[in-house]
Amino acid sequence: MNKPILIYDYDGTLTTNSVPRVNLMDELGCTPEHYQQKMKEWIHENPKSDVFDAYYITFLNVLKEKGYPLTDETFAKATNISDYNPGIFDYFEDFKDSADHYLVSSGFKIPLMHTPIAKYFKEIYGTTFAYDKDGNAYGIDYAMNDRKKVDKIKEICQAHGNLDYDCTNMVYLGDGLTDVYAMEFMKTHGGTAVFVHQPHETLDNFNKLHEQGVVDIVRVADYSRNSELYNLLKGIIDGK
Repeated sequence: MNKPILIYDYDGTLTTNSVPRVNLMDELGCTPEHYQQKMKEWIHENPKSDVFDAYYITFLNVLKEKGYPLTDETFAKATNISDYNPGIFDYFEDFKDSADHYLVSSGFKIPLMHTPIAKYFKEIYGTTFAYDKDGNAYGIDYAMNDRKKVDKIKEICQAHGNLDYDCTNMVYLGDGLTDVYAMEFMKTHGGTAVFVHQPHETLDNFNKLHEQGVVDIVRVADYSRNSELYNLLKGIIDGK
């Protein structure tokens, strides 16, 4: 019998913040407000682009302005300032061998590969850079967004031999509207979609997706042993 396959969004799903805040930007004195202003300026100059493109290009532009080399060594330092949700490490330790875990995030792949939980994932999918022959990034090679998350789910299906994108042994966990296409695909193809949220957050986004028939299951993003989310995922993994 094939192992269960669990696919996670990152920000807000595994961490406490749904909006990434990068430590390297803080070190450079680029506040979230300053970063957003630069994004708005770039979008104004490139009206056919979307907010994902603006976020990625602004990241490179800020580093370039500050004189940082646009290399993987620099990118590896650009991890998010965010705490993980309760119980994350115990959860992955408990189920690291009984399920295959994948990370599908619109964040940058290189920093995600250097997070403390990277070792638990069979594969990490994220935004990647385009490099010149000397290893310096000059742009974006692959820009992950909410629709492209579905493409990665399809790749995972194919890698596991799931014909016709059969998702009956798969779970997708996300925390917001940017997960709608992934959740919808998962549910349509027989899988399980789980919406997670912080204890202090309202269920407005979940209710919106629930009314659209995208997701039915909601849990607080607490992975601690015997929490409602832990027990839900344990039951799925154990086949109960």
